[in-house]
Amino acid sequence: MEESSLTLRLRDGSENVFKEKSKTGDLLSLIDAVRTVQQLTNERLTELVEQERTSETTPVDVNNDSISGSDEDGSS
Repeated sequence: MEESSLTLRLRDGSENVFKEKSKTGDLLSLIDAVRTVQQLTNERLTELVEQERTSETTPVDVNNDSISGSDEDGSS
């Protein structure tokens, strides 16, 4: 049987390996295995993007003048 695999190397040096064996060894089964690996990889990449978005988004205190840039009286 054939196997489809993909290794995703992350910025921190870690790796995610996705493998799927074809069920019957024919071309259609191999195509299904490739699709499964692609789907698993896409799901992992989506998780990583969401994690990065969450870490980049920091709450901003709108009452903090140094962040908002407004004067004491609220004008800019």
